[in-house]
Amino acid sequence: MTTDQEEALFDMQLIIDDVLLSQSEILQYLAEDGRFDLNASHNGLYLPISRELAEKLGCSRFCSDPHPAYREGMMGRLRAIEGSADGRAAMQGDLGATERVVEAINMLQATVMAAIINGDLMLD
Repeated sequence: MTTDQEEALFDMQLIIDDVLLSQSEILQYLAEDGRFDLNASHNGLYLPISRELAEKLGCSRFCSDPHPAYREGMMGRLRAIEGSADGRAAMQGDLGATERVVEAINMLQATVMAAIINGDLMLD
């Protein structure tokens, strides 16, 4: 008898994972404020587990521990958002700036998701 895990073809890939959350002051601030959720639908997508299926589909494959360059790149973008005028103002309670920061993070997630789906960004 096989388990569901043995038969699974896809797994949920988080765009921003718990490692990035733990390293990003702006994400932690937004999470505490209820404006960022790791488990939100726009923060993840199902990717093929096997390299062969990913190649057939032309996308990246699921990776439980993305390549360090992925996290470095994501942290660079998150630090840029955090260090911007809006990022600094958001962390001081400016609601307008907070909305703009949330939108910037949503755009980052959407851009990365598109690159992963199109096979332009590999996670491993």
